Amino acid sequence: MRKKTLRALMKAGDLMANYECGEGSISLTPEFNYENSLLKLDVLSDWIYDLQEEYDKARLKLNKEQNKARREMLNG
Repeated sequence: MRKKTLRALMKAGDLMANYECGEGSISLTPEFNYENSLLKLDVLSDWIYDLQEEYDKARLKLNKEQNKARREMLNG
């Protein structure tokens, strides 16, 4: 039972970010790449959903920052 739990929560990859140029990438583990296609699609779909949520939050924050800067410019 313990072995199954460890496999169920294995690391599948890393997200990398270059903070100097604003580029990002993903690196998947060989273990993840050898999994069956249905499992990979399910996991990738979950990640895409979570990443889209984070993207939307960051975009909303940027819009608020830009709107604030515009108001400050217009009001002197």
